[in-house]
Amino acid sequence: MHWAVGDKTIAGDFWGSVIDRANEAAMFPVNWARVLDDLTAGTDSAFGSLAAVDKDGVRSVESSLAGQLISEFKTWGPLTANSRLARDVQARYHGFLSDHDVLAS
Repeated sequence: MHWAVGDKTIAGDFWGSVIDRANEAAMFPVNWARVLDDLTAGTDSAFGSLAAVDKDGVRSVESSLAGQLISEFKTWGPLTANSRLARDVQARYHGFLSDHDVLAS
């Protein structure tokens, strides 16, 4: 089986591997960064990140490049809260929020 991502075709064994490692990362969160690195490389993406928000706060993990960009961004000064994200979380949105959801809300 093959999948299309943009104009690139990706073999099913790639997706199987990513899914297997994502399932493992659910048990061993330290592995998420590597899964995101491999996923972005395999899909010709620039970078990736995951975030979870609950009553205890925000937890996130990112690919290597995303981590570098975030670190550089933080040197520009203190981060401010994203009012769009806060509004989406308060709406108790169920499921995944994409960058489009956050930026277009």
